[in-house]
Amino acid sequence: MRLVLSIVALVLLAAAPVQSTDVASPNERLFVGKTNIVCVRQPCPWRGIAPADRLPDGPAGLLWSQQSLPELRADTLDTRRITAAWEGNSCVLVHGRMAGNVLHVDQVIGDCR
Repeated sequence: MRLVLSIVALVLLAAAPVQSTDVASPNERLFVGKTNIVCVRQPCPWRGIAPADRLPDGPAGLLWSQQSLPELRADTLDTRRITAAWEGNSCVLVHGRMAGNVLHVDQVIGDCR
C-alpha cells in the first residue's frame, strides 16, 4: 500500500503546474538606435538597443541587434520618433524594457548623449 501511495504522490507532483521564474524585467533607460559600434564586415550591430545606465561592453551588452526594430509597444508619437531615429541612424533615450522580441516604451526621454 505504501508503494502505491508513493507512486500516486509522485505522479501528482509531476503533474502539478510549475511556476515560472521568468519575471518581466523592470523598466529602465535604454538607448535605441545608433550603437556607435563600427565593424568591417556584416553582420554588424550598427543599430540596436542597449541599457543606458550600464557601462558599454560592445555587442555583448546589446539587448537587440537586428537590422530592423523589434515589435514596439508605445504610443503613436513615441513610435514615430523611435522609428525615425532608427531609420535616420540616430539614437533616442527611452524609458521602457525589452521583453522577448518586444520593446515596451513608457516614454521617449530625448536624444542620446
